[in-house]
Amino acid sequence: MSTTAMANALVAHSDYYRKGYLRKNVSEATVMIFDGKDEDGNDFSKGVLLELDACAYFKPYVPAKKSRKGKEKETSDAPA
Repeated sequence: MSTTAMANALVAHSDYYRKGYLRKNVSEATVMIFDGKDEDGNDFSKGVLLELDACAYFKPYVPAKKSRKGKEKETSDAPA
């Protein structure tokens, strides 16, 4: 597995985690790799995280923001 492809999958994993989705198993079996050449003939490799239906959802921690009066407001990135 190429380093770039695995890095792409780990970035995707991190992005999903920040939104509240956790993919517990990131391995060669759960990453689809695309290898090829770009328009200029340079090699490229991309990785895509598979089986997103196996993700667990949790409410992500978002630090409370203080209003001008000093009271905390709850915020959440969780989907509605």
